[in-house]
Amino acid sequence: MPLAARVLLVLDESLRAPAADPVAQLHAHLAAVLAAVSPGQIAVQLRAKTLPARTFFHWAAQVRRITADHGALLLLNDRADIAWAVGADGLHLPGHGLPLARLRPHGSPPWIYSAAAHSLAEAQRLEQAGADCITLSPIWPTPSKPPLPAPAAPAVPPSLLVSPLSVDVLAHVTAQLAIPVFALGGIDTTARVSACAAVGARVACLRAILQHPDPPACAIAFVAAATP
Repeated sequence: MPLAARVLLVLDESLRAPAADPVAQLHAHLAAVLAAVSPGQIAVQLRAKTLPARTFFHWAAQVRRITADHGALLLLNDRADIAWAVGADGLHLPGHGLPLARLRPHGSPPWIYSAAAHSLAEAQRLEQAGADCITLSPIWPTPSKPPLPAPAAPAVPPSLLVSPLSVDVLAHVTAQLAIPVFALGGIDTTARVSACAAVGARVACLRAILQHPDPPACAIAFVAAATP
C-alpha cells in the first residue's frame, strides 16, 4: 500500500487536554484538518504511551472513523492487535517496539510499516528489514527531546538527552534511502517544513497543526510547503 502523504500528523494522549471535552475537541480539529486538504495528503499516526489497551482501542476506533471518512491513512504505534481490531492501515514501530523483521515475513495484514530512526545506520537497518517509511528525529529540539543540557544545568533524564540531528543530516539520510523519510521534531513552522522538503524529506508533527489557532489553515500551509 503506497504512502502518498507528505505530512504525517501524530496524535497522542497529551493532545486530549485541556478542554471541557478534550477528546471531542481534538476529534473536531482532526476532522476539520483532514477536510481542508485533499484525501491522502495527510496521514495520521496514533500513539498512546500511557493509556490502557481498552481505552486505546476505543480511541483508535473513533479516530479510524474520522480518517476513513476523509480518505486518510491511519497508523498505530506498536499495537498490532489494536491496529487489526480497528482496521488501521499500518503500524509505526518505535525503537523499543515490536521487531519489524519478525512482522514482515509471517502473513501480517498488507499494512504500511513505519519505523523510528535516529541515525543513518538505524534507518538503513530498518529499510533492509522491510520498513515502508521511517521517521527521523529529532531534527530540531522539542519539549519531549530538549537540547543537550549544559554541565551546570539541572539533571535531565538520560532518555531525553538527544542532540538534534540538523537538516544536513536529514538530507544525507534521505539521499541514502529509497523509502520516504519523515522529519520529526520541532517541525512547527512552514519555513522548517520547506527546509525539509528542499532536501527530499517529508514531515511529521505532533503539536504544530492541532494546537494552532486555525488548524485547517495551518494544515493547508504545511501541505503546500511539504510538496515539492
